[in-house]
Amino acid sequence: MGFTQYPPENHSRTVTDADATAAIGDNGGIIYMSSASAHSVTFPTACKVPNFNCIVMQIGAGTVSLVGTSNLSSLSNLGGQRAAAGIIYSANLDEFVASGQLA
Repeated sequence: MGFTQYPPENHSRTVTDADATAAIGDNGGIIYMSSASAHSVTFPTACKVPNFNCIVMQIGAGTVSLVGTSNLSSLSNLGGQRAAAGIIYSANLDEFVASGQLA
């Protein structure tokens, strides 16, 4: 008995000089934040599905804040330019958790 390997899909997107809102289509992908000014990535209740996960990476000099609409734990600002963090929704805890290069 084997397994079927599927090619990875490209779920990456770059947000330039604007705030971003994560969407269900970001599941398993990367949101690149590019700006010299501070911006945020919001995780709405629509992303509260079991095992939702994505990476947010700060590629500009502007601070990137991770925020949400409900049940957010351990979310913060990214640690600076080239910092990245993984965000996971845990259905068991009913909250989003961030881990990585946080300030």
